[in-house]
Amino acid sequence: MQKTALTLITSASLLLLTLTGCSDKPAEQSNTPAAEVPQEQAAAVTSEAPTVAKLSVGDAAKPLAEYAEWQGNNHVMFTYYALSKIPVDYDKVLENYSQEYRDSNDNFRKNDLKNALKEQIDAEIAAAANVKYLKTSWNYFILEAYDFTSLSFPQSKLTNNSIFYWQENHRYHPYQISFTNGDDFKNLVVKDEATARRIEELRSKFQQLNLNLYTFVQATDPAQNAVKVQVVAVELVDGQGNVLLTQYSK
Repeated sequence: MQKTALTLITSASLLLLTLTGCSDKPAEQSNTPAAEVPQEQAAAVTSEAPTVAKLSVGDAAKPLAEYAEWQGNNHVMFTYYALSKIPVDYDKVLENYSQEYRDSNDNFRKNDLKNALKEQIDAEIAAAANVKYLKTSWNYFILEAYDFTSLSFPQSKLTNNSIFYWQENHRYHPYQISFTNGDDFKNLVVKDEATARRIEELRSKFQQLNLNLYTFVQATDPAQNAVKVQVVAVELVDGQGNVLLTQYSK
């Protein structure tokens, strides 16, 4: 599986995406998330989905080193089925899971592939059910200038109900991740002046800054084919991977 980009958009962009044909975009790009790659949509949580108040939350005491890695869109898809416990639509899953199945016009070949891969798909879903703490890195990220009143770097990309997914093999994938508490990180607080100066220097010179997102799987949103996650913590890191700040959810 080749990961080429991760896209993030807010629910406020849904109408625009609908009119333009799903062209992901907060306009940039990156090797983990990017924000200018097609494919995103954000929709209101349906009445059938659990409200944020009822969702379980992650343990902030869990060491960040113990988080597993999100492995891309298919991993999100398997997690979605593991949580929702709805019957697996193998044809739909295989359209995303197997390029050979997706590209074949031979119905007998497609049926043979489905029979051959069902057990493997079931195993992937079962494995996903046992992993709730997952992390990923978002390379495309823009901080605003340091604010001396709040002692923080404001950002507006990671918000409540904003979503992202990876762009893999230049094709749209219907399963995605939705954040339930992104607003907790609209200000990345840095009270230490030396650290704030270092980040501001990197930001002002357009140097690489990445966000490591540490998430806890909470529920599914059928309206978006989304896995709803709480962001337990974020790390801001420089281009060499040095951690500049760590901030936990409120």
